[in-house]
Amino acid sequence: MDLTNQKILVTGADGFIGSHLVEGLLDKGCQVRAFVFYNSFNSLGWLDTFPKEKLDKIDVFAGDIRDPNGVRKAMQEYGYGFSSGRTYCHSVQLSLPGQLRRYQH
Repeated sequence: MDLTNQKILVTGADGFIGSHLVEGLLDKGCQVRAFVFYNSFNSLGWLDTFPKEKLDKIDVFAGDIRDPNGVRKAMQEYGYGFSSGRTYCHSVQLSLPGQLRRYQH
């Protein structure tokens, strides 16, 4: 499947695995929205180690994966999603206009 220019949401993007997934998707030419856990330090976790030119290509969305409204908002305009969030987030069901998709990690 060609992912070039596909809009992809990655949850858990601030973690080790999620940050590597974000990097790989960017290298494949994807438009990536990185869902990171909100914190008052404005830290992006492992994404903070990215060079500025790579970080500038990412649409960062800070929130909490346990908040269904935040997840729906993060998913707007994005047709694909990868969940690399914590184990309490075994699966996330996201309702998109006209479709229901299930994402598992």
